[in-house]
Formats: sequence, C-alpha cells, structure tokens
Amino acid sequence: MMNPIQRAAFDNEVALAKQFIGRGALEPAFGHLERAHVIGQAFVVPHARSHWLMLKVECRRRRPVAAVGQIIRI
Repeated sequence: MMNPIQRAAFDNEVALAKQFIGRGALEPAFGHLERAHVIGQAFVVPHARSHWLMLKVECRRRRPVAAVGQIIRI
C-alpha cells in the first residue's frame, strides 16, 4: 500500500495529466503520466491505472504501436 506522501504525489500527477488531456495537451499529459507511473510502479492498481491512462493518450495521439505497448503492459 502506498504511503500518504506517495499517494498524494501519484494523485497529483494523475490530476495534472487529466487537466492537460482535457485541454488536448497530450505531450505534457503524458509526461505527468510517466511520473505517476514511476511513483506507482511498485503497486499493482496504481501501476495499471497509469498504463490505462497512457493507453487513452496514445489512442488520442493516434499511435497504434504505442497503444498496443500499453495494452501489453496492462
């Protein structure tokens, strides 16, 4: 289980990514998701969540090979 500092950092990165996604700014959104991934990689659910969100971004970027890579990771 994430400690409160890790949880806050993970949640913050996901929230920032979602704000950028909402504005169509996919590059900075993906950067925040990469940071969320690093923070959550030792925990199954946050790790899978970060890959799920990365998959959504890759689909919006129309990058099928990268999207398949995210599916494999999930």
